[in-house]
Amino acid sequence: MAGTNGKRKRSLFTILACNLFFTLTVAFFSPLEVLVANIGEFMLPFHNIWWFQLLVALGAALVLTLVMYLLPPRAGQIAAALTLGLGLAAYIQAMFLNGAMVNLTGEKMKITEGEITWNLVIWGAILLVVLLAVIIGGIRHYKGTGLAMRWLACALTAMQAVAFVSLVLTTDTTYKDTNNSLSVEGQFELSKGQNAIEFVFDTADGMYVHTLLEEYPELKDTLAGWTWYPNATSVHSRTYPSICYMLTGQVCHFDLPADEYIDQAYANSNYLRGLHDSGTDVRLYTFDPEMVADSSQEYVSNCSGYRYSLFENLELPKLEENLMKVALYKSAPYRFKNNFSYSMYRINMTSFKNEDDSYREYNYMDPDFYYDLTENVRMTVTDRYDKAFRFYHTWGVHPGADWDENLNGVEETEDTEDTVYRTHVLRGSFRILESYIQQMKDLGIYDDALIIVTADHGIAGRGGDGESPEKQSAACVMMLVKYPHSDLSRPLQVSKAPVSHADIFATVEEELGAENGGYGSGRALNDFTEGEERERLYYHSVLRSDEEGEIFLREYQVDGDAEDFANWHKTGNWWDILYSYNAVSGEPYDGGDI
Repeated sequence: MAGTNGKRKRSLFTILACNLFFTLTVAFFSPLEVLVANIGEFMLPFHNIWWFQLLVALGAALVLTLVMYLLPPRAGQIAAALTLGLGLAAYIQAMFLNGAMVNLTGEKMKITEGEITWNLVIWGAILLVVLLAVIIGGIRHYKGTGLAMRWLACALTAMQAVAFVSLVLTTDTTYKDTNNSLSVEGQFELSKGQNAIEFVFDTADGMYVHTLLEEYPELKDTLAGWTWYPNATSVHSRTYPSICYMLTGQVCHFDLPADEYIDQAYANSNYLRGLHDSGTDVRLYTFDPEMVADSSQEYVSNCSGYRYSLFENLELPKLEENLMKVALYKSAPYRFKNNFSYSMYRINMTSFKNEDDSYREYNYMDPDFYYDLTENVRMTVTDRYDKAFRFYHTWGVHPGADWDENLNGVEETEDTEDTVYRTHVLRGSFRILESYIQQMKDLGIYDDALIIVTADHGIAGRGGDGESPEKQSAACVMMLVKYPHSDLSRPLQVSKAPVSHADIFATVEEELGAENGGYGSGRALNDFTEGEERERLYYHSVLRSDEEGEIFLREYQVDGDAEDFANWHKTGNWWDILYSYNAVSGEPYDGGDI
């Protein structure tokens, strides 16, 4: 009798060990490692989540163990072997088979059928070996079968636990305990007096405007009275640090960690503070609130800091769904991986409860933005302040946009660099602009307003293989402007004036009566004329690979028409990127022509 009880205890321990290995590998270590490794990207507070997800994994293991233990002994051992094999395959997939994955952006992995097939063969072989070993061991009554199962499960669980604890101890996991939040409060509230509005549709290269107006000529009616500047450049080549630059005028040389650069940029800039001091209500809406410093709370009306609570602020069922999507994208075989692709921005947005507007996070995905503008919130005017500045940064045509020209959901094309695809997506963004303009007209505030429609950057213009450090093409940005009191009966005008993001600061300051802070060029967009000689600087951060991150920053000077790449020249100035926003390269650039 004692021997039978001992055997049953060992069987129970074997089943429990296999199930713990499986659930901890997939449901705990996989998502939490991604969260900690990208702590600056996710808004999810680690200290409120880790123990919750640990309880989920432990609870799942206990349920599986109970079910398997109630099965006949042989069936229970085979079921445990199945979870052991699945956990082992998931572990090997995450550790050795994924390669350089496309993380966080929502892009689909480009995987060939051959890669998918071989990956499934590996999974099948792992499962087959484990199951056969357990089945044969059971048939032949090998006493070591259960011991081997327990040892393998416990050893791999312990290895992952040590690696995870090490990662946590070497990472500032308090980063999100208190969040610098940009809420939706006042998102569509404008002043009865003066309004300056800046739309930033992410990655909207200037060349897309050409195809947009050709394919959708009706937009020219929407843009009557506007001026289009095709000869326009950004200052930075990527969202970070472009958004921070566009709000401060401070160029980033990647010589400081991102949070330090952002804090210093706002501390050294009087742009937004100057707008606020002139009596302007300043509100910023970007899908990356970390690009706004904590110090800006005093002059940005929708910026606040508060401590997240797991049960008060987080939508637990949606949080769990999102964490499992992260987990399975990392752990699943190639055949199913793209079914779990995700963007950190959508996870950030959907994991929290929709509370009052002062806490509800900004919906930056274009279809969500459009829904709020047209159905959920709509525009209002107030006389509580005489002037308003609104900065809207939406997903735009960034890879990961899974909607069409009507903002209806579609399966994202495989080639997200395709001009046709991005033109349709940009048409969807312009649905936002059309509704925004019409509501301003209905409220009688359109004619007096300054509206700037641009992008944070154009196409980065790297080599076709993604590896070349050489810039391969021009990187203009969309730049469309409706000046106050422009003749709305006048067709869309095209100006080849050499303009830049550096000219937006003075344009907004001039409209809102703020002191010219001298940021950027210190001149307004409409101060530049066609044919004017001007030298514009552009800072191109080279992305070597997903694993290495950005490796160096190169300065270009644009002389003449920016749409002609022959007018882009390297100045010879370059900097090692010591601190990338997404990853640290680990070593200075040591090859290729600078």
